[in-house]
Amino acid sequence: MNRRNFIRLSTTATGGLAIAMTVPGVAQAAVREESFVANVLCEIHADGSITFMLTKHEMGQGTGTGVPMIFCDELGGNWDTFKVVQALHDEKKYDRLQANTGGSSGVRLMWKPLREMAATTREVLIRSAAKHWGVAKTGLYTDNGFVMNPANNKKVSFGDLVSIAPTVETPALSEIKLKEHKDFRLIGTEVRNRLTPKIVRGEKYFALDLKLPNMVYASIERCPVYRGKVKSYDDTSARKVPGVIDVIKVPGIYEDADFIVRDGVAVIAGNTWAAMQGRKALAVEWEAGPNRNTSNASLEEKMQSLVEAPGEKVHDYYGNFGDVEKAISEADEVLTATYENPYHAHACMEPMNGVAEIKEGHIEVWSTMQNPNWASEQIAKYVNIPVEKQTIHILPAGGSFGRKFYPEHIVEVAWLSSKLDVPVKLTWTREDDIRCDYNSAFQHDNHRVALKDGQVTGWRTNVISTKSWSPEPWFPYIVPHKLGEKHIVDSPLSTGAWRSVGPHRAAFAMEGMMDEVAHKLGKDPLAFRLEMLDRQVELGADAEKHYSQPYSIDAIQKTKQVLNLVAEKSGWGKSMPRNSGQGIAVYRFAMSFCAHVVEVTFANGALRVDKVTAALYCGTAVNPHFVKGQVEGAIIWALTSALYGGMDFKNGAVQQSNFHDYKMLRMHETPEIDVHIVPSTDAALGVGEPGVPPLTPALMNAIFAATGKRIRKTPLDMAELL
Repeated sequence: MNRRNFIRLSTTATGGLAIAMTVPGVAQAAVREESFVANVLCEIHADGSITFMLTKHEMGQGTGTGVPMIFCDELGGNWDTFKVVQALHDEKKYDRLQANTGGSSGVRLMWKPLREMAATTREVLIRSAAKHWGVAKTGLYTDNGFVMNPANNKKVSFGDLVSIAPTVETPALSEIKLKEHKDFRLIGTEVRNRLTPKIVRGEKYFALDLKLPNMVYASIERCPVYRGKVKSYDDTSARKVPGVIDVIKVPGIYEDADFIVRDGVAVIAGNTWAAMQGRKALAVEWEAGPNRNTSNASLEEKMQSLVEAPGEKVHDYYGNFGDVEKAISEADEVLTATYENPYHAHACMEPMNGVAEIKEGHIEVWSTMQNPNWASEQIAKYVNIPVEKQTIHILPAGGSFGRKFYPEHIVEVAWLSSKLDVPVKLTWTREDDIRCDYNSAFQHDNHRVALKDGQVTGWRTNVISTKSWSPEPWFPYIVPHKLGEKHIVDSPLSTGAWRSVGPHRAAFAMEGMMDEVAHKLGKDPLAFRLEMLDRQVELGADAEKHYSQPYSIDAIQKTKQVLNLVAEKSGWGKSMPRNSGQGIAVYRFAMSFCAHVVEVTFANGALRVDKVTAALYCGTAVNPHFVKGQVEGAIIWALTSALYGGMDFKNGAVQQSNFHDYKMLRMHETPEIDVHIVPSTDAALGVGEPGVPPLTPALMNAIFAATGKRIRKTPLDMAELL
């Protein structure tokens, strides 16, 4: 049975079993000849194999293996015959089982509903086996694709029960018991990525691989300035390039605070190379618009002017209590520092791309996408094709890190197909990807810390950012007086989600300042953090209320866990060679906690990052192999931004264009990485992003330990160390 037929048939109950779903709005199960469709995600075949529909996006993080592992283990299935198929986009059918893949939520949000669905299916199979044998179901259990009867050592394959399952009563959710942690067989083991062999063999295709009959190829020259427009263009030379078919003006289809399709000119050709060569031959005059005079210097000046200005109070969740101004006025000393984060690009290995075909009012799209619901909505709105007349194939990504959350490439290719009436493949260049990116926000964090009698009595944070997403600093430490304020300024560059979103910016300043205070008080940075997490100080009623909240208590506990583990594994405080040092930092992303110890050496005018030791709390580690891999990747990602990141822009246009001037960390620069996971039986949490935020402050704190130089701005300027 092909994928499309499976999707179509599994949305309709054709008689027989109808398993109660734990996810509202998701279609009920169906039964067909030689297979049993247990629910919208799972079909059990007569040969005992199982087809599982993956509704989350695979972008190299292992979701395509980790998510199915949860279902298979709770079901008691045979992993060797467990087939994983990427589901088409279908918001009505999959509801929150699909949604978006981002914010380290792929496993976290699927953990409970998947287990409930699998446990319901497991109970149906157990009841089916009991009916098959004519025995009570008590004591029966599933294992490796069989229902087992320990009373007589008999077993029956799931495949042999597909004709019986529709005839048994479907259990209510209240009757379902999830497995205990000790009974897991797959969860917690290092299962290798199921997609890797397919990619190596060329069996798993990306949108760039796709070819359709009569397909044309497109490349778009976009305005280099955010919110700029095409003033005029001359396509005479472009049309003379061999292979060029047409040149089309692409209007700025859409713009709001979070999404933009830029004004531009598209060259259409018989192949991608011809399209790109034709594009180079275009002569375009731009109307640069409101950002035409902006630059790094002008934005820095604007940010700096707000450092001392009162801002909007941050959400009380982050901690606002007491009287900070009084604490500052009565302090023996006030430490003040401003930390600066520039724009950072995503620079994925795979540039944005996609294919679209429109036939008789129906559109079919193939592309990488973290948020298919958003892509579908934009197609409906701006190409005027309703959701019910869309077929959207969610293809794997060659890296994303938040970039492919934004569907402007999908809107572009869909719009082009609607104008050309033939299939279109759109490919962005590397230069497009970097110059038209949704950058990490530009941000300044100013911290003022009141010290009295050798203790921290007040902490004020003022965040100035070009993005409203998560600029507020998370603060687990116990202080009597705390105030957080923020200013959101208009951005001259498009900004968006970037691996770890806002916490990486806030963490640099927060954990850098913690280090500064520790050294000012003459205390070991680790001991100071632990002391600040367990202080016995007099607190006002509002502060007492804040720190007695369950989320505060839990945050303090988890923060201490990762700090103690990373200190143990790194040998924190050990004797270091001359010109070497250790730095420590900790931070939370979503519900996971991560701490790093970085070791560096600065000698002969060169910096070497020798080792990074990491400790992560992420609840149950579904697949420790992927967990460690994600932390390793996060460390490399954050090191790249700390050492080489930052976007330069003049007259509103990004100056970097490719990997020669937007550098990536090379293999010989990559330190030894040692990752440790806090053992836990709690629910599984996210792992893709928590490793990013604490890396930069741990690095800069290590540099201070080695050199005595305090770095408060990224990317690192080596001149500051000389």
